[in-house]
Amino acid sequence: EKQVQTLRSELASSDADRRRVREQLEEIHRDKRDLLALNQRVEADRDRWKEECTTSTERITSLRQAVAASEARVGELQNEQRTLQFKVNKAEQEKALLGKHTEWLNEELATKSEELL
Repeated sequence: EKQVQTLRSELASSDADRRRVREQLEEIHRDKRDLLALNQRVEADRDRWKEECTTSTERITSLRQAVAASEARVGELQNEQRTLQFKVNKAEQEKALLGKHTEWLNEELATKSEELL
């Protein structure tokens, strides 16, 4: 009888251990599912961030190319402006010389006209 009592006690203890192990195993499975879900979210975030980085890098490259093209165009326009300014200065000098020459010719004409009269 005492042996049966001991066996029953051991069986109850064994059942309690088995339930405790089963509960721990279920908790481990829940934790595993939670970790897998977290891992999927992290991977999705990583993929999204990677795509954002790629898009940003492409945009930066495009903007740098646009800036370089704009700077090149500004340089071209500044060269054209200098060329035109030189032409304007030359035309003004020629105009001044022609004005002086015309004045001299008018003076000569006036002088010759007076001499003839």
